This record gives sequence, C-alpha cells and structure tokens, in this order.
Amino acid sequence: MSEKALKAITKARSALIFEHPFFACLVMQLKPVERPDIETMATDGTHLFFNSDFVLNELDKDELIGVIVHEAYHCARKHHVRMGHRKLDRWNEACDYVVNSDLIKQKFKLPKWVLNDPAYDGLSPEEIYNRLPDKSGQPKPKQGQGQQGRQGGKGTPSGAQGDKGQGNGKCAMHAPDPGRMGGIVAPAPAYDKDKLEAEAARWDTITKMAIGAAKAQNAGNIPGDLERLVKDLGRPAIDWQSAFQRFEP
Repeated sequence: MSEKALKAITKARSALIFEHPFFACLVMQLKPVERPDIETMATDGTHLFFNSDFVLNELDKDELIGVIVHEAYHCARKHHVRMGHRKLDRWNEACDYVVNSDLIKQKFKLPKWVLNDPAYDGLSPEEIYNRLPDKSGQPKPKQGQGQQGRQGGKGTPSGAQGDKGQGNGKCAMHAPDPGRMGGIVAPAPAYDKDKLEAEAARWDTITKMAIGAAKAQNAGNIPGDLERLVKDLGRPAIDWQSAFQRFEP
C-alpha cells in the first residue's frame, strides 16, 4: 500500500472531526484499501477503495476531503444497496448528481469535473436514473457544472464506455465511474434480500449516530441539507422486490 496516499487519507479524515462531525462519523466507518485497478475511489459500504495515483496527483487536500466524504455519503443514502436491477454505471451517475449537489451546498470543495446539474436538485437517484439517456449514442442533456467533466481532459470517463463497464478492459463491478468521483461497487452476487436489508439497517444506525454527533456539536442544529436525510430515515427508501430481482436467476 502507498504509505504516502494512506497518510493523506488519514489526515483528510481527521480534518473532518471538529468541523464536520456528521461526515466524520460516516467516513470513519470505511476502511481504506488500496485498489490500483480502480481509477479513482469507490466503496462497497465497508471499505474505501482508493487509487494512490489519484489521491496523490489529481486532488488537492480540500478536494481529497470532498471525495472521501462523497464516498461515505453514498453509504449514508444507501446507494450501494438500492441499485436493484439497474445498470451500474448509469446508477453511479444518477447517485453522483444527488451526492454532489448536497455536498456543494455543504460548502465542500469538489474537483471541477464533478457531475452537478440544478435540474436534478431534490430528485432521488431512482428518478434521475429514469431521466438519464442510455449509452446508445444519444446526446446528453445540457448539464450545469457537470458538463465540464464530459468534455475531455481530467474529466473524461475513461472507464465508462457503455453500460457493461468494458472501458479499458476493467471489470464491470467497479469500472463505471462517469463523473470520475468514485462511486459504489455492485453488491456481491451472493447477496440476498436479508443481507441487503441488514446492510441498509446498519447504515441507518450509523447515520442516526452521525446525526446525533452533529446535533451535539451544533447546539441541536443539523446543517440545512441534512434535514432531508433525517426525513428519509423515517420512511422506506428501498423497493426490496426490485432490488432482489437483480440477484434472481
């Protein structure tokens, strides 16, 4: 493992403790694991997979904090267990619009190529997924700030050539990364409904604990955009029948 990259990640995580206790609590649940085969970062709900070159050469210290928080926030919103039968690259793209919008409102610094479109504000990833065009060559709708990341340069999605994630010969499990911000990896095929529900419940518990930490440090106040997450925890967010269909023969 690159000790220098791990040290940078550890420092970034520690920087969140006093200024962003909610996100610090989420981030600390993910164990950093170096994965050279992943282009940027990714999470499965337990690990923070990272590419050392991406950490050390493509991000400044504030962007690194933002990207790490981005990964943990995917978990808080249970994006890694909500995909169901959907295609991984398109699901990651839809989830990125949700996560990036919220983090930008929380004043986190994100890389300039992130996917962000005000047209998707307030929508769930399921709703955004249904509005995104597929990868059959249809042009993308005009996209706010996120359009910068689709034009080439650092924002070119080198691992996302089509819904099967075949770009650069990478595994479909983790190759799709349309916004180059890292995303979720697909749940293992061995997952069943009970395991998905248990993972969702685990992250509900973690997120409630994080909300408690944020309230304690902010004299009872939760930052504005987190109120929506509190409300989300009070109602079912996953269509388990749909999610389970992905793993049926």
